[in-house]
Amino acid sequence: MEVREVPGDIWRLRGLQELHLEDNRLTSLPAEVGALKRLRWLFLTHNLLLRLPAQIGQLSSLEGLGLVHNWLTSLRVLGLGNNQLYSLPATIGQLAALRTLDLWGNELTSLPAAIGQLVGLQQLDLRGNRLSGLPAALGQLTHLESLDLAHNPWKKPLADLIQEGTPALLAHLRTAKRAEKSV
Repeated sequence: MEVREVPGDIWRLRGLQELHLEDNRLTSLPAEVGALKRLRWLFLTHNLLLRLPAQIGQLSSLEGLGLVHNWLTSLRVLGLGNNQLYSLPATIGQLAALRTLDLWGNELTSLPAAIGQLVGLQQLDLRGNRLSGLPAALGQLTHLESLDLAHNPWKKPLADLIQEGTPALLAHLRTAKRAEKSV
């Protein structure tokens, strides 16, 4: 049975650790989702979600969030800072309307090439991760206005390019991407 709205009693289950809401017709989640402080896994795959409430950030125990096959393509800001993330899924590239992506303070060692599909991205915060390199696809982000790469263990020659600034870095990555295509 597909539901369009989560029953209100669910939000009173303060000890709930895992919630499966896949394969429904949900278009939104109420702000009350933030009350589930012990929730570790939230599965929302195969719904019709257009947006997520800000209160989802209050889920301090959350370890997994399944959002595959939703309508979050209108998402403009995604803040995932300080979450101990080790990787990003390639599906990040499907968030075509994304303008701001905050990934500061995680454990990222690499970025998926699909990040280059976020062609409208204007702000990207990658400071305080474990990145030592960047995918050439990052050079496709021609609307990027703010790129924060501080506090990562960059290797040469990338470290030198970062010192030259964002335009020089993106130009280098675009050149690398073109060379990659011709191989």
